[in-house]
Amino acid sequence: MTAIGYQISSLKPLLTTPGEVYAALKRLHGMGFRALQLQWIHPSVPDTEVAHALREWDMVCLGVQDRYPAVRENWGRMVAENRLWGGTDLCISGIPPEDMTVSGLERYAAELTAMLEKLEKEGMTLSFHPVGADYAPVEGVPALDRLLELVPRMGLTFCVYHAAKVGRDPVEVLEKYQGRVNIVHCKDYRPGEKEDTLTPTGQGVVDWPPILAACQRTGVPYALAEQERWDKDPFLCARESLEFLKAQGLEP
Repeated sequence: MTAIGYQISSLKPLLTTPGEVYAALKRLHGMGFRALQLQWIHPSVPDTEVAHALREWDMVCLGVQDRYPAVRENWGRMVAENRLWGGTDLCISGIPPEDMTVSGLERYAAELTAMLEKLEKEGMTLSFHPVGADYAPVEGVPALDRLLELVPRMGLTFCVYHAAKVGRDPVEVLEKYQGRVNIVHCKDYRPGEKEDTLTPTGQGVVDWPPILAACQRTGVPYALAEQERWDKDPFLCARESLEFLKAQGLEP
């Protein structure tokens, strides 16, 4: 059964002090969320305060995520945070633009493999979160597919929004990488001329029922509500995403 969770990056502007982090987790707990992926909590918030909030509100940290440059520059802190918060996965987002060649992907894969081996010694896993540009072909093969072939032990944190935006069928990705997808980000949207409007899950253009059915069928452990921009109260958005996912047969 795929369980519902929440990507805390959705609340970035509201995670700048220990009090804000505590209040945010309290409200998410009250809605029924129990599993979180942690990202973009302000670095001035002590890691011990985040750990306290997780314990106080009985929240499970699935792991931490950030973009590749941030992970590379803050490797030690991110591993330590994951350990302190009880997370088991470190997720890296994006292929560096300069590595969008066959040789570049081989270089990047070697670096990711070294990171993975370090994490395995800590009892953790490494996963990769592709963004839209990562689906572009490199000598006829999508860069993402090349990278995942080069690092076969690396998991996949799959964002439906980024795949849908570039025309990659989310169901095809879930089936192709069955057994490797640890998390699906359920980010919905309405297209805009200059910028897409992100919406609560189920209120945009994404056709969710076949995607969520594929999550269940292929054994995806977690489907996380995610929405980094909002045009109404972000906690209301979180609640509406949760209620939609529950209506589709998932549970927290």
